[in-house]
Amino acid sequence: MAIKKQNNKIKGNLLAKKSRWPLLFLLFCGWNMGAQQAKRQVEKAEYCLWGNLNVHELSSKGNWVAYSMRYAEAKDTLFLQNTQNKKTVKIPEGRKSQFIREEWLVCTEPGDRLSIINLKNNRSQKLKNVKTWEIIDKGTRVIAMVQEDGKEKAVQMWNLKNGQSKIWENGKEVKYNPYSNAIAISQSIGSQNRLVVVRLDDNEAETKIDSSRTVAYSELSWQPSGENLCYLKGEKTIAYYHAAENRTQEIDLEKTSFYTNSHMVTQNGSVPLKMS
Repeated sequence: MAIKKQNNKIKGNLLAKKSRWPLLFLLFCGWNMGAQQAKRQVEKAEYCLWGNLNVHELSSKGNWVAYSMRYAEAKDTLFLQNTQNKKTVKIPEGRKSQFIREEWLVCTEPGDRLSIINLKNNRSQKLKNVKTWEIIDKGTRVIAMVQEDGKEKAVQMWNLKNGQSKIWENGKEVKYNPYSNAIAISQSIGSQNRLVVVRLDDNEAETKIDSSRTVAYSELSWQPSGENLCYLKGEKTIAYYHAAENRTQEIDLEKTSFYTNSHMVTQNGSVPLKMS
């Protein structure tokens, strides 16, 4: 009995060794094929598929992420991806993206276009000839300076709550203050220059601050609290608008002790007017 058991054990070992050879052969062949595939030369036509990944930002609650792929031989692409359901939106050549909560994304596109995308329904507005833009009023409005070829600039504001927009033609400058929730706009319409303040309430009430046929208004600067507005009137006068009292006050620089003919206040200077 002992001899029979020993013979059976030897036979079992031989069968086990024989069964390993095919398995080892298959594993070797698979490894060899994988090694050959890993050494495959990259074709020149595939270079355009390579790019640099740049993550821009997350939405306020992290439900959306904006990132871009930059390619050496192809157009860059901005991607919006939902981190919950993996939904992805592609914006060819999109840049300078900014989320508004979990509801909107604003970005620029080639040709001075501004894209405002509703993240809930994937609908978008394409705004043309946008030179500068800013998200204001706690993310409920977008204000921009627009200019068509051969025309004067204009200030345009979009209300994201109701989808309406408003335009101030011949706009020269616009300044927003979050504390007073108001914008100041200087305009030059023909020979008439005017300065207005718009309260960003439901009525968007507009108040005319100043007007002149001889001087323009520039260097708009809000006091941080939003109570007063400072601006340059022409080149020799600094004016203040007191919002609570709805009145203006002026300082004639020619009548101050430090002003001389060699000291001229210039518009759009490197050091803008500021209020404490």
